[in-house]
Amino acid sequence: MKISTSRIYSLLLLKLISFIFPPTLKVERNLVTLSTHDSLLIFWDTNEDTVFLREITAINHNPGIIWDKLIVDSKSGTNSVIIRGLKKSEAKKFKKTLLLMSGN
Repeated sequence: MKISTSRIYSLLLLKLISFIFPPTLKVERNLVTLSTHDSLLIFWDTNEDTVFLREITAINHNPGIIWDKLIVDSKSGTNSVIIRGLKKSEAKKFKKTLLLMSGN
């Protein structure tokens, strides 16, 4: 399963890079990966933060007025995965899927 930041959210916050390349959070067989871009000039360079499903301690869903934020905490506590600007229905569905896959 994969979710991305809303392009309207990025546009309203004047985040041009996020508008063109929205941050994406995906859950695969045994890990959660957040992919982001830092530069338009080096568009092929992607930053990826990963957390193994067995390392997840908490999944925080922070609802906003229009968009939501998801925070995936790990046992180490240092590499939390945070994604903002999610549609409410996608954030809820992603959290449910992540809870089922991680067994929390």
